[in-house]
Amino acid sequence: MFKGFAFPGPEISFLEDIQGLEPFTHSGFIVELPIDDKGTKDLFFWHAIPPDAIDQFGPDYYKKVQCDGCVMVTLDSVIDWVAKQNTPTKTEFLLIARKISAADGTRGITDAGQLDQLNSYSRQMAGRSFSSPVESGMATDYFKGVADELLHGKSSSDATFFCSKLTSSTFQHVGLLQADLITNSVLPGNFGSKAKVGKLEWQDGVTFGDDIYFQPD
Repeated sequence: MFKGFAFPGPEISFLEDIQGLEPFTHSGFIVELPIDDKGTKDLFFWHAIPPDAIDQFGPDYYKKVQCDGCVMVTLDSVIDWVAKQNTPTKTEFLLIARKISAADGTRGITDAGQLDQLNSYSRQMAGRSFSSPVESGMATDYFKGVADELLHGKSSSDATFFCSKLTSSTFQHVGLLQADLITNSVLPGNFGSKAKVGKLEWQDGVTFGDDIYFQPD
């Protein structure tokens, strides 16, 4: 999770504040993937970004080009970008991590079937566009999700995504969030430790640790 991540950060923070959530402005999660045929692995970050963020990160793991929307980029490129935003007089760009643990206490998603589903889903969604138009698409999709949640409707189309919709959709796809969750009603703050119980119902005994704040340098 991020604090201080570009537009529409203030709008997201406002929505989270009125719900008593931590004002996070972006979310995604870390994935370990192979980078050669020898089995060498590296850490990547799966998230959805608007067009103006294309040049901030490396190429997508699957598409091999820089693009907006759903992208799997190296974690190093994310941390490097955040580090460059902070100066001695401007340090509001923060990263917040939470450790996910399986029911048996092991860290991360360890079930082979779930890992296969995650890889298949992220490969399929890679390159899907960010909610458009950028100026209002995320807000429109989110408020539609809130309405559909009240009316027991369905999540919006997976043709476009904003960050927390992608994060929750991916977790849902691998069976770690409830099947009836309206994924476009989820904000980044819902993944924080201060979020109220009930919005995200974690399955299979999955638990998350405390919020860990840090500033890359």
